[in-house]
Amino acid sequence: RLSGIVMQDTICVAAVQFRVDGGDWWSASSGDGIFDSWIESFSINTEPLGRGRHTIEIKAFSESGVTSSLMVEVDV
Repeated sequence: RLSGIVMQDTICVAAVQFRVDGGDWWSASSGDGIFDSWIESFSINTEPLGRGRHTIEIKAFSESGVTSSLMVEVDV
């Protein structure tokens, strides 16, 4: 499992998505069940990934439509 925290200055986080190795985008899970605050925890289930190194791109969306992204490499 991969987890993290997303923060916006004053606008609520609306969603967090991720994709693995350039594949399709999927929704991440909110730590409290709903993205509705300016600081949110999220998690991504890495269990279905095959063994080896993977690149995970994470994208956060604010209520106003601003996005920010981050790429990380993980070893499974």
